[in-house]
Amino acid sequence: MKKYDALILMLLSLTFVGCSRIELVDKADISLITDWSSRGENVPIPNERVLHIAGQTLTFQNDTTRLPALLPGQYDILVHSSSPFLQVKQGVVTAVLDQGKFPLHLDWFFSRFDSITYENDAVQFITAQMQQQVRQLDLVLEPMGSSASQIEKIQVALTGLTTGWDLKHNKPLASSTEVPLSFIKQPNGTWMASIRLLGVVGASQLIQGDISFKKGTPLPLSVRADLSAELKDFNSNKHLPLRLKAAIETPTEAGFTAIINDWVEVNESGTAQ
Repeated sequence: MKKYDALILMLLSLTFVGCSRIELVDKADISLITDWSSRGENVPIPNERVLHIAGQTLTFQNDTTRLPALLPGQYDILVHSSSPFLQVKQGVVTAVLDQGKFPLHLDWFFSRFDSITYENDAVQFITAQMQQQVRQLDLVLEPMGSSASQIEKIQVALTGLTTGWDLKHNKPLASSTEVPLSFIKQPNGTWMASIRLLGVVGASQLIQGDISFKKGTPLPLSVRADLSAELKDFNSNKHLPLRLKAAIETPTEAGFTAIINDWVEVNESGTAQ
């Protein structure tokens, strides 16, 4: 009997040792819902979304997706849309340069960074309010004076624009760039340039360039404008497009520089707000 008792004790011991190695935790079942309600009018919902959590990267298409099964704890989560013209690395989105230049029309881009808690045996639905991270800026110039009808081209550059956006801390990168703006004549006689931007950086956003005239008469007119005050809140409410309008006096002779002031924010119909 002693031999049998010893054998039974040994088997019981092995059984308990084996059980101690078995994970007795029921992992959480969490689904993520992406909410796109805070986006601009006529801005489409992206087809593809990317999810980063616990060193894993997942791609999905539906508004609801199941998160990976993870042990209990708190995890950072980043979800964003995808675009061939924007790249996300280590929580920062930057524009893919076009022949070394910042692209004029970025794709609409959305993101959300948050922390979520996994609990044992929990079934949860978590909503991510997606933030629009690209904002449209329209600049409208209304030429005045005897040479207004002779304008052939308005070519300027806008400075003080961020090269990327920190999605985790929701702020622009410190480095800045400038982007050329090409104005197009509108049926009503004004000239407009449109651009999509990740944001502005620093305290100074300036426009510098030239207006050229048909047949070279008058000679090109230098153009300068300080948009720092008008763009100081540009990084907020990115789902709302911003349209600024100003008059510009054209010269009758050479040697003038046009300083554009008195910018007015207008809606799409051209009415001041």
